[in-house]
Amino acid sequence: MHKLRLLLALALLSALAPRGVQAARYDFVVLASSSLAPFAGGTVASFVPPSIDAGGRVAFLASPPGAGLAIFTASQPGSSLGNYLQITGRQGQVSVSVSEIGSFVGGFVAFRASSTVYRGPEAVGPLVPLFSPDLSSAPPAVNALGQLVLVDDAKLVLADVQGSTILLQKDDMVAGGTIFDIFPPDPDISDTSQVAFFADIDFPSGPCDEAFMRSILGGAEVIALGHDQLCDWDSSGTIPLASNEAGNVAYAPSVFDPVADIGTLFVDSTKVWDDRIPGFGASPSVEAVALNHGGQVAFQIEDGNNFGIYTGPDPVVDKVLASGDPLCDATVTDIDFQRYGQNDAGQLALYVRLSDGRNLIVRADPATGPGGDCITVPEPGSPPAAAGAALALIGLRRLTRRAARTARRSPRAA
Repeated sequence: MHKLRLLLALALLSALAPRGVQAARYDFVVLASSSLAPFAGGTVASFVPPSIDAGGRVAFLASPPGAGLAIFTASQPGSSLGNYLQITGRQGQVSVSVSEIGSFVGGFVAFRASSTVYRGPEAVGPLVPLFSPDLSSAPPAVNALGQLVLVDDAKLVLADVQGSTILLQKDDMVAGGTIFDIFPPDPDISDTSQVAFFADIDFPSGPCDEAFMRSILGGAEVIALGHDQLCDWDSSGTIPLASNEAGNVAYAPSVFDPVADIGTLFVDSTKVWDDRIPGFGASPSVEAVALNHGGQVAFQIEDGNNFGIYTGPDPVVDKVLASGDPLCDATVTDIDFQRYGQNDAGQLALYVRLSDGRNLIVRADPATGPGGDCITVPEPGSPPAAAGAALALIGLRRLTRRAARTARRSPRAA
């Protein structure tokens, strides 16, 4: 009898113990999957990263079988379209081809379709076209007041249903200098209408001319201007940028150095990460950054074909999920994340591709236990994962955990 009890105890511990290496404590709620209804046989889009609101609802692009691509929102796994709210593609709406999902605030979602930025309501109602910028490269930013901010032809523009207003533009005086250009990354806006943006400023006192700015009444102030004594940014390409309600700004420029440019991540003037920290790969770069209202930063690192989501500079302790990690009975091969992919509860919205070909929309929830569980739609009548653990797990939610390993990024496809 003693041996039987010992065997049962070991079986229970084995079923509850982490399987595989998962450093950060998150459970992964599968909100949409290319292998589960209602999207099985349809599409879960990989080229448009999801966004998340304060309550943990996630907005994502997907298509049920026989239907066109549309933006859906969900907070829990579902097995039918009745479990999801549809933002675009509703009957009677103008047809749009979504290319970016932006901020998900209050009862509406900001998104880009072709060259126009829209605001879509969760409740039944029309899509509202807010602005058509000439050039834009990041998910559109809309605040709880329904205001959108973007860059259009070296102008910082605020738009809502009443029209558009130029906040700042070339040749305006700000912070003791003159605006020469305002360009991507796309700006961000808070619910108090404060805007964070990136600009070229001609300062008479020196050569530092690229600055991360924050708008204030009647002008703007400098958040960061160069770095240390180097006084230069490498602004080629898109520089990830995000802000929060406290006025903090997270940004990821490449800092000029005589030997080699250094990839960095800052929150205001505090450096959070740079590419010389070991453990992130041979040539890591920040692809996206998010900053919640509590000042918690989350960012996506790319190194060749490997990708990971992190919340700090330790590649093990601060990892949320990365290429090669076990998840949902397979291995992670691709991840996408964006600046509206984290909320104040520390939840993150991710697109994940697995080694068995499944495409998932996943919400990473901070776990109270070991973490790493893959939470999907329960299948009626499915057997428990471990017979010895079944009695101990009766009445608890069905959590499943998975395994394997891999490499990433074939060309992005739905």
